[in-house]
Amino acid sequence: MAFTASPYMNNDGVVSIVATLTDGATALFTGQGAELTRVADTEPTGPFSAVLPAAPRIDGAGTLWFRGTLRSGESGYFAVDQGLPRIFYITGGQFSTFPASPGKQVNGDSAGFRATLSDEVEGVFFGDGHRTETVATVGPTYTRFLGVESNDAGTLAITAELVTGGQAIVVADGGPRTFVTFADTRGVYTALGGGGRISINNRGTIVFGADLSTPAPANASGIFRGPDASVDKVIAIGDALFDSIVAGFPTNFMNPRGLNNEDQIVFRADLADGSTVLVRADPDCPSPN
Repeated sequence: MAFTASPYMNNDGVVSIVATLTDGATALFTGQGAELTRVADTEPTGPFSAVLPAAPRIDGAGTLWFRGTLRSGESGYFAVDQGLPRIFYITGGQFSTFPASPGKQVNGDSAGFRATLSDEVEGVFFGDGHRTETVATVGPTYTRFLGVESNDAGTLAITAELVTGGQAIVVADGGPRTFVTFADTRGVYTALGGGGRISINNRGTIVFGADLSTPAPANASGIFRGPDASVDKVIAIGDALFDSIVAGFPTNFMNPRGLNNEDQIVFRADLADGSTVLVRADPDCPSPN
């Protein structure tokens, strides 16, 4: 058995795990330091033909939320614990495609997600599988959506490409929604929060990975918590860390649950001494050296 995706963990310490089995099937497990519990798989006797990226989320109740494909051909979002899988959203009706896993609330029944409607219009949506809110669609403001995350209050952090050029992280809050630009690429940021490099907690704090216009290797990319790269930097390439220097960040260095409600951030970094470290950054704490 080989583990093939980043794990997620809820507040009770239950972890979501994706593994490739010796027979070639993919299986989803939950575990808490003892024997694993298999909750879904792609064995021929089951309903799923594939489990799709990114890694499944696990919520406060221990339910896994993931993107997959049914043997009947439809793709969608599914929820599973130790019972039968439940369809959250699926292609063939309102939606034609789902390009990424849902930004599921930790404690709540809803998720923010990207999807393409049956009329081929791309958008960001928020729903619980029964009631669905269209938050934003491509058109006069946005040309493409790169990611969306939700906290338990239903506040969405959306990464989008703009009609005017560049990218922005937009906070969509309340009902009816108000849209506030949190950070954009009009300054030194050149790319924001793509590939799941963004997290929002229940305080409304947002942290994100970004690339900078400063020439490499110094500060070519890093982790930030606001629109001003100099003031809001958490850490970046070229910074001192653990008696070495940050040389880069590996793939998936910060997942969407990398920020907790205490404003602590967990991430991985590649150091100039050849090591890769897993780091917890506490608020108002200088980088360790």
